[in-house]
Amino acid sequence: MNGVCNVQPSRFIRTTSPEHKRAVDQFWRTIESKGHIRLGKYKGWYSVVDEAFYSAHQVEPDPGNPANMRAVETGSAVEEYTEDNYMFNLNAMKGKVREWLLSSPTTVYPSVYRHQVLSFLDDADLPDLSVSRLRSSLAWGIPVPTNENHTIYVWMDALVNYLTALGYPDQLTGTLDTHVIGKDILKFHAVYWPAFLLAAGLNPPRRILVHGHWTVAGAKMSKSVGNVVDPLVEADDVGSDLLRFYLLKEARLGSDADFSHKRRDAAISELANNFGNLLSRSTGKRVNPTNTYPPLADVKLTQREQHVADVINNTQRRVQELYASGDVGLGIEEILHCLREGNKYFQEMEPWKLAKLKDDAAAQHRRLACLYTTYELLRVVSLLLCPVTPAISAACLDKLAVAPSNGSAFCQSLAFSYNKGGHALKPGAITLIQRR
Repeated sequence: MNGVCNVQPSRFIRTTSPEHKRAVDQFWRTIESKGHIRLGKYKGWYSVVDEAFYSAHQVEPDPGNPANMRAVETGSAVEEYTEDNYMFNLNAMKGKVREWLLSSPTTVYPSVYRHQVLSFLDDADLPDLSVSRLRSSLAWGIPVPTNENHTIYVWMDALVNYLTALGYPDQLTGTLDTHVIGKDILKFHAVYWPAFLLAAGLNPPRRILVHGHWTVAGAKMSKSVGNVVDPLVEADDVGSDLLRFYLLKEARLGSDADFSHKRRDAAISELANNFGNLLSRSTGKRVNPTNTYPPLADVKLTQREQHVADVINNTQRRVQELYASGDVGLGIEEILHCLREGNKYFQEMEPWKLAKLKDDAAAQHRRLACLYTTYELLRVVSLLLCPVTPAISAACLDKLAVAPSNGSAFCQSLAFSYNKGGHALKPGAITLIQRR
């Protein structure tokens, strides 16, 4: 899946690796030595499917079979469960977790999920959290270092994975900056994990970014219903870049997103019309017979070009802000607005007509200004779309001969303009995006 979608992890940690086992061992010992873990008896509800414990108010009778119980949040079957477990004193950490949550309005973002976490913490007395299972009932997993009759609960084990990736326990080589999670695991990451970290004397993440789920026709995807969208099939159909573009454009933080082939194709067509078509039209022989990126010294910019330059500069600032906040979809909308402005400008300037006026110096200055301004817009847009459509962005930069591989310093600049001599564009026509 990662390879197909052009995604590579900076580091992949297996929970069975020796380094991770050592990290979990040290993490447990640290929390236990500080008095936050004790041996006790757990009584409640457990879901094998969710690998989660639930309190009495988190379960309900199954409507299809009232004799059985299920989790309110997930609908998974639960069984009543009583066992000697190691218990984490969650209630004792409630104040510190709340203090962390209130330290910034974006500790859990968007705010709708932050309010959910604060509401959960408002319970007068949070129950102790089971953090182990008897090894006789759960043989796989990392043993409790001080009592090998118990296995460390999978969620504590798995959460420590974040620390393992940062070099714990030897040396934390990075920061717990931003966790990106689905809304279904909010409690584990925004309550339990910060509580564990604070109990161990470590800082929680600076921010937890929470996204919703994908639905189809407003319904949750389900194999039994037969409405599951296979990402591998989709990537094979439209290519990984365009699938990434649609998913990131359509999704919005704070709500679920609905998958639709009609909207997917419309999004791809919009990008093809505004991005691919502009590149093709502006680099053709009809408007650029010398196939050059005009040098700025030869360009006389008017108020019309300055307006486009302002749009470009405002777009790159706004997009960087939105990307940093996690609102990638809104960032993409800003980019599309910039592209629409670029197409409008190119159409109004009519460089194909100016190109015919070869002996008119003023007309040629206007044509060069149009080409320069359009190329700058395409260059900046390509850079802004790199995290979304890396292959398409690289192809556009390559056509403009400003790709990093060409050694061009200005290819990294997100601002209008490139104040150096011109250069030749890569020869040949290009179809950047196939229309649907």
